[in-house]
Amino acid sequence: MSHSNANNGCINLSPSHPFMFPPIETTSEWFFERLGINNFNQLYLLFNSDENKFVDERFKTSEGARKYAMINSGEDSCNNGADWLFSTNNGEYAGILHLYNLSRETISENNKRAWIGFATKASFRGQKNHILS
Repeated sequence: MSHSNANNGCINLSPSHPFMFPPIETTSEWFFERLGINNFNQLYLLFNSDENKFVDERFKTSEGARKYAMINSGEDSCNNGADWLFSTNNGEYAGILHLYNLSRETISENNKRAWIGFATKASFRGQKNHILS
């Protein structure tokens, strides 16, 4: 049985057992907020003038960031995943954290594979005092 999400055209093969993401706890240095349609502009502002080839091109335009947030936010995203913007405890946005392909299914060891990615704005790259802990 499959379930199609009318909002983004994705197929969730296990709608009765979705992976639900709890909030990421704030630390003494970092605050995390789930990416969504209400805060996508922060994603654009982080990367709009970034020339680094490893930064997703969609993040460099307002429309691209908006579409990315629409497709990848919500409980029924394409890749059983979620994105979080992260900022310092003084409110300066530093980057985005991606967690995808998380699954509770044990068939074909699907529960043992996932991917984690991140992108940081240029001013936070390579600074020892801004390492996620």
